[in-house]
Amino acid sequence: NYYIMADHLRTTIFALADGATFEPKGRGYILKKLVKKATLLAYLLGLSTEQLIEVSKKLIAVNSSYYQHLKKREDLIINELKKEIVKTREFIDKSIQELGKYYEPSITAKDIFFWYDTKGIPEELIRFFLAKNNYQFPEREFNQLLEKQKERGRQDRAGKKVAPGLEMKSRRVGAEKRRVPKEIDDERGEKIELLNAYNKSGAAYKKKENLYKEAES
Repeated sequence: NYYIMADHLRTTIFALADGATFEPKGRGYILKKLVKKATLLAYLLGLSTEQLIEVSKKLIAVNSSYYQHLKKREDLIINELKKEIVKTREFIDKSIQELGKYYEPSITAKDIFFWYDTKGIPEELIRFFLAKNNYQFPEREFNQLLEKQKERGRQDRAGKKVAPGLEMKSRRVGAEKRRVPKEIDDERGEKIELLNAYNKSGAAYKKKENLYKEAES
């Protein structure tokens, strides 16, 4: 856990030094996930926010012997990193308070899955809370609920997907040309569907037209 925490912080430090920022999408989202994991591990290891910042400063000092730009941008890196760590630590403290409201003699897998799936509380934090309060983690039941949720997600994605899975391509067979079906990947399918929508054709456009007709009626 110490190695994982340090590695996540080091990756984030280098990215911030290269101009990355914490954002809800793209590489900024990945950085937020890395800091969230590092802060969570620090909490589980008994390290405070201040100690985690000191670890970050030490990482900058160690790596600056080879990458001097880290030292030059240290203030910017630490300021941005500290804001994200504090925000994550506040979320962890709030989650622990939420878990602490539960006083039942036993905790069901549905309770745990509600915390994890609806409240967004990390599984590691739930396990830590349960172990600390002498509760058992229902592995099998929790995994079954998790698998059901994944299956619902797969079905939802399949239901919303309108991009074609095939396209017709010309191919010479002997002395003549024939149009034959060829499988395409998701990215190619989405591009074709976007082009179809622009030309007012394709499954997505037809779906929209049918919806509008239904609404008008």
